[in-house]
Amino acid sequence: MRKNKNGFTLIELVVVVAILGILAAVALPQYQKTVETSKATNAIGIANMIASASRMFFMGNGVYVSGSFDTCTNPPGPCVSGGTSACNLIACNYLVSQDWTNAAYSYSALNPGPGGGIIVQATRKSGASPGTSNLAYQDWGYTFSTTASPACAKTGTAPDCPAF
Repeated sequence: MRKNKNGFTLIELVVVVAILGILAAVALPQYQKTVETSKATNAIGIANMIASASRMFFMGNGVYVSGSFDTCTNPPGPCVSGGTSACNLIACNYLVSQDWTNAAYSYSALNPGPGGGIIVQATRKSGASPGTSNLAYQDWGYTFSTTASPACAKTGTAPDCPAF
C-alpha cells in the first residue's frame, strides 16, 4: 500500500521558521532606522520652516521669539505685536499650527543674540510614542543658526543635514 503524504514534515517547518526568524532579526533594525531617519528628515524641514518664520517675525516686529512650541495651544491665542513667545509665530500667522505635543521631535525657537546664533533647536523626544524607547535615536537633534555655515547642524548621531 502507498502512503499519501499530506502537509509538511516537522523539519521543513523548523527550517522555514528559522529562516523567517533570521530575516526578521535583520529587517527589524533596518526598518526602525528607516522610520527614525524619516522622522529626522521631517524635523529638519519643520525646523527650517520655524527658522524662516522667526526671521520674518524679527523683520516685522524687531524682536526674536523664544520658547518651546509644545506649550502652544490649538487654536493659538491672540497675536501680540512685539511679543516674544514662540507661540506668537502661530498666532500672528507666520507659522501654521500643528500638533506639537504629539510630534516626534520637540521644537524650540531661540533668540540668536544671546543664544550664540542658534535660532531653532529640534530634539528627539524620548519615551513612548511619539518618542522612542530605542536609545540609539534619543540623542538625535538639529540646530539652525543665523551665523554658522551651513545653517543646519546635527547633534548626536543624527543623520547629516541636507544642503539647502
